[in-house]
Amino acid sequence: MNDAKIAIDSKSWFNINVSIIKIHTYIHTYIHTYIQTYIHTYIHTYIHTYIHTYIHTYIHTYIHTYIHTYIHTYITYIHTYIHTYIHTYIHTYIHTYIHTYIHTYIN
Repeated sequence: MNDAKIAIDSKSWFNINVSIIKIHTYIHTYIHTYIQTYIHTYIHTYIHTYIHTYIHTYIHTYIHTYIHTYIHTYITYIHTYIHTYIHTYIHTYIHTYIHTYIHTYIN
């Protein structure tokens, strides 16, 4: 009888161990999968969003600043150059014309 009881107890113990292993495996797999999926998704989303936002902001700001500065500088240069050139040219031309006229026709 004792042998039969030990056999039943051994079988029960084996079944309990198998159940514990199955539960442990299920929990481990579920937790591992959940954590891996969550972390992967979270990190991927965070990195993607951060990098996208950073790059977009940086490139937008840089390009905007560069273009604005370049155009502003170019327009300022053109404005200054043309203004100075035209002013100088007209001034010189008028001065030369008046000077020549005075010396030619008045003297």
